[in-house]
Amino acid sequence: METKSAFAYPPQKVTKYIVNAGLFTLLLDSGEIVNYEPEDPESFRRLLDEHQACSLHSA
Repeated sequence: METKSAFAYPPQKVTKYIVNAGLFTLLLDSGEIVNYEPEDPESFRRLLDEHQACSLHSA
């Protein structure tokens, strides 16, 4: 699991995500599931939303 470092994937690769206690579980367009804990969860969520990733909280 990646934590507190730069996200290793382009945000365009994330198709869906869910967040729990600041930990993002992300589905990539390749089918891979990765976890990521960003320094600033709100900014990371905005970045994903700007790239049309689907939040499972609102699905």
